[in-house]
Amino acid sequence: MPGYGPGGEANIPADWPLWITDTGNPAVSLQGLFGNHHFQIIVSANSGRTLNSFSIAENAHRADVRTSAILSSVAPNLRPFKQQGGS
Repeated sequence: MPGYGPGGEANIPADWPLWITDTGNPAVSLQGLFGNHHFQIIVSANSGRTLNSFSIAENAHRADVRTSAILSSVAPNLRPFKQQGGS
């Protein structure tokens, strides 16, 4: 597949506009929706907090503590994958 030419990603409404900029407000883009829900449902589940109620440093720390074991690729443990026949 050749992919997009330079700048071509902005020409298709289902690509850049839908995921990144929406209609000029990134807060209502799909990326914003998924990011907000990730923090509200997974990172800060049942805490009553919102994205604006604590600091960026606390958000990052809480996300690392709650999800790094399953999402971090810094030091992946591939033993279970290899034990199942992965190469």
